[in-house]
Amino acid sequence: MQIKLIIFGLEGVLCHLEKYHRRAWKQIADELEIPFLEEQEIELLGLSRMDSLKRILKNYPGVISKAEREILAEDAEHFYQEYLLQVTASDCDAEADAVLNRLLEKGYLLAVVSTEKNAKKVLKLLGLEHYFAAVIGGSGVRADPRKYLQACESVDQPPENCLVVERNENAARAALEAGVQVIVCGGKGKKLPGAETIGNLSELLGCLDEGYGD
Repeated sequence: MQIKLIIFGLEGVLCHLEKYHRRAWKQIADELEIPFLEEQEIELLGLSRMDSLKRILKNYPGVISKAEREILAEDAEHFYQEYLLQVTASDCDAEADAVLNRLLEKGYLLAVVSTEKNAKKVLKLLGLEHYFAAVIGGSGVRADPRKYLQACESVDQPPENCLVVERNENAARAALEAGVQVIVCGGKGKKLPGAETIGNLSELLGCLDEGYGD
């Protein structure tokens, strides 16, 4: 096995958009007059809108119908997309440009898989779109193993030649289900079985230089 394709998660790896998610969900929580806690923000990473809403509503004392939940989820997505218009290069991870440039110099193919349906638009706002041979966006649903396989197919690489770099556990688990190698970058919590862990993007270069995946 030799790593030829590196697939990156978008949020929490290449950029940090948590503040935009936080603003959108806080807007929903404020409308419902319920608290939005810091630990909830961490829990929401990699979850679908409906699953995220379920976490938010844990603090809601009343009863909300399925139809009302769907409206709230749609409102949250609308708020988030509006906030995304504020994305700039300052939202990039500090090491992203240097690491991506070095990986291209080394001959790796690069791709992005994200649950964000406007992943290409976000990459353009960040100024990173030119690095990637493939960008596979989602539809706001939870991480899907098929998306990683789609990225492999789009550049004619088998999963065994692919390395996925993700931050959150939900996405990393989905990548493992796809049969690719996985590194969790900057994730919090206990080590995920089957995945390596690094503290930041620059450590990825060291892993590859030491022959990771060969």
